[in-house]
Amino acid sequence: MKQSIRHLRIGLFLFLASFANQGMAQSAPQQLKGSGWQASTNAAPAVAVFGNYECVAWKSATSNEILFTCSVQFSDNWPAPQVVGGSGWTAKTTEAPTLAGDEISGEVWLSWKGAGGNKIWYSSSTGSTWTKQQTVSGSGWTAESTAAPALGGGDGITLAWKGASSDDIWYTVWNYPGWSTQRTASGSGWTAGTSTTPAWTQYDEGIIPALFWKGGSPDVWMSYAYDWTSQQKVSCNNPSWTAETSAAPAAAYIPNPDGGDTFTTVFWKGNSSNSIWYSYQTPGASCGWAQQATVSGSGWTADTNAAPAVANGAYPYYTRILAWKNATDNTIWYLDPTTLPGPW
Repeated sequence: MKQSIRHLRIGLFLFLASFANQGMAQSAPQQLKGSGWQASTNAAPAVAVFGNYECVAWKSATSNEILFTCSVQFSDNWPAPQVVGGSGWTAKTTEAPTLAGDEISGEVWLSWKGAGGNKIWYSSSTGSTWTKQQTVSGSGWTAESTAAPALGGGDGITLAWKGASSDDIWYTVWNYPGWSTQRTASGSGWTAGTSTTPAWTQYDEGIIPALFWKGGSPDVWMSYAYDWTSQQKVSCNNPSWTAETSAAPAAAYIPNPDGGDTFTTVFWKGNSSNSIWYSYQTPGASCGWAQQATVSGSGWTADTNAAPAVANGAYPYYTRILAWKNATDNTIWYLDPTTLPGPW
């Protein structure tokens, strides 16, 4: 039944996506563009997957408006983007937006820090229109941040953000309808803190979501929600390395396209360079993490001066996308992360 529902929901995005045939996953980055247009941003992009569609949102390089487009997986034929908005409102931000696909509601969710203050806003779409923007809030509280928020999706919607008056990371869960009471991401003797945007993994049925964040130093940390396992650095002792970033990390559960295992994978911009790095959890490594590696290939290396963005999908499509703002201009590039060396 659930598989049939997913097929029905995918049809809602046909107005945005072409009927281009799916080809082989690309092994080199492609630019986000279409007939007569190309994406341009001065912040990090946001990505989500929904069925066999890849969706991207970004802050315009020339305004505070948020743009959005979707395409069939691995197709390079992207429809012209739409400005996110509705009757009497337009989504505007000074930071990066965030996206997530929700298999329960059949919607793509968008959240952003408002351009005129610290309040966090959200809207959702089933394809033709966006619901009216609303603040992320509940009884006696309103989510506020000085950085971009982070959405996690799959079988449910979660939202995390850096507090406006401290570096504590807060989160809330969508209760269909309404947001649960905001809480800090914390465990016994520790509270997650960051100066930038945290990162949720997108999760599927039966998979526990994970939160990643840049700590007070350049180190990248993570913990599994919601009982919050002990925070741990993304690092290894043999060989010795630690994930370090000057921006926000990005994370996803990336499944083997042929089925089987799913791997907790994190991507990050280097702390002292613009290279994008990645690692994934693996029982075969002495520290539980595979050796860090750059996102690169024959004749190319992914470089960014902002945070990367990654998203994955669930059975039966296993759609996935990694995107980033180019380091030397405002163009956006993307690829299928399972074409990188790894266990998939």
